[in-house]
Order: sequence, then C-alpha cells, then structure tokens
Amino acid sequence: MASADSNLLRIVDQAMAEAFSRSSGALRCAKGCFGCCIGPFPINTMDAARLRRGLLALPPQTAATIQNRAAEAIAAMLPQYPGHPQSGILYRDRADELFSHPALKGIPCPALDLESGACTLYEFRPIACRTYGPAITLEGRPMPHCQLNYRTYTAEQVEACRVAVDAGLAGPAAAAEFEACGHAIEQTTIAFALRSA
Repeated sequence: MASADSNLLRIVDQAMAEAFSRSSGALRCAKGCFGCCIGPFPINTMDAARLRRGLLALPPQTAATIQNRAAEAIAAMLPQYPGHPQSGILYRDRADELFSHPALKGIPCPALDLESGACTLYEFRPIACRTYGPAITLEGRPMPHCQLNYRTYTAEQVEACRVAVDAGLAGPAAAAEFEACGHAIEQTTIAFALRSA
C-alpha cells in the first residue's frame, strides 16, 4: 500500500501537470532554468525526510558531493540563520527572513547540479519545489508565479491559466502518518536536511 506521503505527492503532481498543460508555451520551467534554486527557503520536516531518503538512494560519491555542498551552504547561512544553529529548525516567527536577508540570496540549493542545471533529488523534492513556477492556487491562496513565465501574458491571461492545487485530506493524512512515527512537523531548510549525519 502506498504511503500517505506518496498519495499527497501524487495529487500535487497531477495538479501541477494540469498547470503545465494549461500554461503550455508560457513557461520557461525546465532543466537548466534554476533561478528558483538559488537562495534558501523553508521546507517542512516531512520534505526533509523525503530528501534524506532520496540521498540514501544515490551513489555514495554523488551523495557525498551533495552533503559537502550542504555543509558549505550551512556555513554561509549560519551568521544570519533565523533558526537553531545545530538542528536547523527555523524559529516560527522568523522563517520569512530567509527570503529577505541579502546575504542569503545567492546560496545555491545543495541538490542543484550547477553544471547541468538539474536537481539531483528531483523525484524527492519538497512540495515548494514541486509547486513553484506556474500560476496556481495552493490551499485556497493564489501563489506568485515565476517572473520568467507568462512574459507576454496579460494579468487576465495568467489568471485563465491558474490551477487550484487542492490536496484535500491527503495533507493531514501525510502529516498524521509522519507524526505517528515519532516525528514533529517543523520548518527547516534543504541544506540542513541534506547535511552529513
């Protein structure tokens, strides 16, 4: 039987496939376009656990390269990191500082292969990575789309492309499954998720 997290990802990925189909020709999102992979952002600990599973599935040398990049990213973030410096858990009232601090904006995601512009953990990527780019509504909130997309579209045309991503009960079910295994749902970053144990 598929896990609740797998079911959640299936629902999200299906909705995003519709978003890409509806916006066909207006999106630059593809391998090699990785502006959204530069600069840290919050992910939850369910995303972090999924990333770690993906890391274990990689060849050891590739995994070690990612862990080294994660260590470099953590070292660069620490002076301004709005969270616990050892655990990487973000302080609840300060997580948004990841987006606004100038010193953090140029740090690449440790999972990004800068030579190819590809994510080495693509199948295990966080929900935020899965849902950014096209015009979508997530949990009832219209989300900003990538500014490289819809360059010749009017606001009305963008709205006509917008797709609602609604996971329904799949999100709470995945969270309950995660917590039942003894894990707390908190926020962290990809670098802390992928650092060496």
